[in-house]
Amino acid sequence: MAYDENEATTSFLMQLSTWDKEELDAQLANRVQVSKRAVAKVLQAFDRLQQRNDKIWRAIKGEGEGEVSIFMFIIYTLLQKAVILNTCHIVRKFLSMS
Repeated sequence: MAYDENEATTSFLMQLSTWDKEELDAQLANRVQVSKRAVAKVLQAFDRLQQRNDKIWRAIKGEGEGEVSIFMFIIYTLLQKAVILNTCHIVRKFLSMS
């Protein structure tokens, strides 16, 4: 994967050297906008996952109705890890696009 990243970086730098100032400004502005949209999507996805996870946790706890069993705590912990892994996957996908 590192080789592909180096190749992509080299290719982008070669393109930069061929653009004039106006073209360069336009291309970089476009990349910034694409990056902003991608980051916003990652944050929205994480927020949705976290909200769903919180909803499940409230259901598991019964909103204060007694103690949480160890089994339910394990399920919650696994869900937290799933949120993190899902977010990492989305970030990796974003980084491979740029």
